[in-house]
Amino acid sequence: MDKVRLPLGGLKSEVAKAYLLADPQHKVLKVNRLNANDLMIVVPLQPVDSADTVIAVEVHSEPQVNPVRLVLNSQPNLLRVFDGELHGRKLHFGDGKAPRAYVLDWSDPSEWVGWKVRVNEPGRYEVAVKYTTASAANNGTYSVSFNDQAFAVTVVPTPSESQARTETVGTVRLVPGEYEIQVKPTDIRGGELMRLFSISLTPTGSAGGIARAKREPNLLLSP
Repeated sequence: MDKVRLPLGGLKSEVAKAYLLADPQHKVLKVNRLNANDLMIVVPLQPVDSADTVIAVEVHSEPQVNPVRLVLNSQPNLLRVFDGELHGRKLHFGDGKAPRAYVLDWSDPSEWVGWKVRVNEPGRYEVAVKYTTASAANNGTYSVSFNDQAFAVTVVPTPSESQARTETVGTVRLVPGEYEIQVKPTDIRGGELMRLFSISLTPTGSAGGIARAKREPNLLLSP
């Protein structure tokens, strides 16, 4: 049977065994430790359950984890606002249902959204943001930064609040280490910056070069 390798980020505990929950025999899956934080589980190429295949992982003691999100250069990485941290008093989450799984009331330029992530291997990623606006007057500006690399972006109002927009803001090169991704306003117009759903990092297949933007006006590299 064909096999694939499935990364499991953040589990520091020693694994006793891993198996497919739907397998009545609980046949043990091969587990390789990549480093102190991460594992690789060898699983069948074809899912046991097409709707939702669950892998059970048993550990020898109380689970010890690294809570910092692992970004992979082998697949798209979606960072929802609900996975991040809100900085400020006014900015808050929507009700979490798909059309409103965003942050809103972003009216204070000192408030921002952040995600802590880590990278094991160098890679280039296309950076995109998904958002909507409550008004055509919401056309301010903001930055998306990865430690000392940053993109300057202008909000393009959406046709309506129910029609989300996904915009590619540029390409960033990440080397092994930890990063804090920050989305910060630089100019709020129309009373609210935007209603942000998520930011995505999609590998481009090349790890060389430096950060660049697809549209030059959107790129700002800090020294």
